[in-house]
Amino acid sequence: METNLITLSDPTTSGTHIPCALQIKIPDNAGTDRTPVHFVLVIDISDSMSFGDKLSNVKHSANLILPFLGPSDRVSLITFGDGSTIESSNVVCSALEKSVMRAKIDNLTTDGCTNLSAALISIKQVLAASVGGTYKTGTLILTDGHANRGAREPDELLKLLDELHETYPSNTIQFVGYGTDHNSGLLKTMAEHSHGTYSMIESKDSAATLVGDTLGSLFSCALQLVKIVCPPGTRVHGQYTLVSNRIEVGDLYSGTETIILVDILKDSDQGFVLEGTTLPKMETIRTQIERLEWDADAYGPLRISVELTKLRYECSSLFEAIRDICDGRPVPINLKTKINSFKVIVNASRFDGNVIGDMLREEAKSLSAALAQASHRHDAGLASRITQHQAYVTSGRGVTMNMDPTNHMAPGASPTPMASSRQRRVRSLVATMSIGGDEGVMAQEEAQMYSQVPQV
Repeated sequence: METNLITLSDPTTSGTHIPCALQIKIPDNAGTDRTPVHFVLVIDISDSMSFGDKLSNVKHSANLILPFLGPSDRVSLITFGDGSTIESSNVVCSALEKSVMRAKIDNLTTDGCTNLSAALISIKQVLAASVGGTYKTGTLILTDGHANRGAREPDELLKLLDELHETYPSNTIQFVGYGTDHNSGLLKTMAEHSHGTYSMIESKDSAATLVGDTLGSLFSCALQLVKIVCPPGTRVHGQYTLVSNRIEVGDLYSGTETIILVDILKDSDQGFVLEGTTLPKMETIRTQIERLEWDADAYGPLRISVELTKLRYECSSLFEAIRDICDGRPVPINLKTKINSFKVIVNASRFDGNVIGDMLREEAKSLSAALAQASHRHDAGLASRITQHQAYVTSGRGVTMNMDPTNHMAPGASPTPMASSRQRRVRSLVATMSIGGDEGVMAQEEAQMYSQVPQV
């Protein structure tokens, strides 16, 4: 692991703070043994999931997870409608148990309304029942509606979520909205509260991409419970939160680079320290982050990464402005000009060949499409798509959907390029298995190789 603190401007300039960037680079461990996982699958089975083949698509994608899991792994299945049911808890992924799990998934039927609070309580019960061992725990919560049973107010749900996260902070949660009728704002907020991710899906193909991305992230996690201890007076930008002089980072993945933008006091003589737990060894680490001297001409590739990080946050703020239009607010006079300026910047030649630059170029097109649609109509479906894009570019995780639903030639879901090689491979295999045929059979054979993890 490589960690650096880079000063982004001359420290002799006026002002109390200096803009800096924290860089964390994790080596790619795709060739090493992965950490055994505990995959907690939480499925909304309310009546609305029966429309548009939603539940059948989810069943199809859920079954694609099982070939990747082996006897060293655990899987739990929770459903929620009017209430919540723990269908299976901490099941060892032997061939027999996976066969039983497939039957349970295939036999799911819809029932009642949406009790998200009951599902959160069930997750806590499942995690409390976990036996010893070394696992990377991840939860996938999938719903297509609004919480209309049990606790319904956002504050109540966030309190339950906070209790879950505080008790089991290493459990990574992926919140998924199926279709455009769910409460996208709430799911995004819940994801941010728990340092998880929010995505939206609308089809069988996008469901497969999403579960592959989620499983691949669990296999690729190299550090969890990551925090950065900061000197007093530090300010942080972007999606990260600063609590008691600590930046809550969460999970970091093999083969990835993380950039965190901060401002530090000029006269501070204290450094930054990274804390976390390594996977698969589960060792606690505490690393002093090296501070590099100011050099206006050095760190060329890093400066590109810093600039793209700033552009990701700018892109997110532009999506948020368009989201406000969907809520009935007037169109800002200069919003179209800002989007056009953003397009010019991200299409600069210095970003050619950069995967994040390519991602932002596509998101620039989505900004224009979203503004054009929001200027002519205000609807919840458009607002959900915009919220999804905002979460996608801010966190750099999860999947995103095409902003123009009438363009059927566009891919159903695009995963973020900010992922490890193992994560990209796993989601590619899941997508191929979903299609079937000879290539699907070959993909399933490769998937089974991932299940061969030493017993814990």
